[in-house]
Amino acid sequence: MSEQENLHETEADLGSHEIPAEDAELGAEDIEAIEGEFEDDASSDQMIAEMERLQNQCADLEDKYRRALADFQNFQRRAVTNERESKEQGKRSVVEGIIPVLDTVDLAMNQDAETMTVLQIAQGFDAIRSQLMDSLGRFGVARLTAEPGDDFVPGKHEAVMQQAAEGIAPGKISAFFQAGYTLGDRVVRPAKVAVAPGE
Repeated sequence: MSEQENLHETEADLGSHEIPAEDAELGAEDIEAIEGEFEDDASSDQMIAEMERLQNQCADLEDKYRRALADFQNFQRRAVTNERESKEQGKRSVVEGIIPVLDTVDLAMNQDAETMTVLQIAQGFDAIRSQLMDSLGRFGVARLTAEPGDDFVPGKHEAVMQQAAEGIAPGKISAFFQAGYTLGDRVVRPAKVAVAPGE
């Protein structure tokens, strides 16, 4: 059999096998749909990768949040502890400053009162007062006083009465009764004074 005859026979065999109608009608839209399925598969892989990335990011952020929360709680505990220790240290410092004054008082009380003069007793009281003021001064305590003719300063002075005095202008301090005290810039107790009445 010649090659020409073989070619005709092969074509005849191919012609005897019909292509299904649905395959024969495969058009451009069908091809795009098939390509889209492959694209969707690629998109799915990308979405899965993105989801994994976001899950890892969420886990990392949650871990950072828990660490920050633990640090903040530790900070709160330390702050409370430090505040309590600071208060105790402040009290201890005041007590340490007052104890020497108490020692001086005890020493004065152990003296034989029958052999002491009034002047010696007065001098002893003055020494104790000076020592007490020195101790308080180390903590920023200062004494507030006033002189007749001084300006009346609300908050720093407390007018307990009106009292005229010769040569004192109205509204000025005319008499001083009791010392006040400050702690730093804050008035602990104003000085008690009398103020000259207005005309």
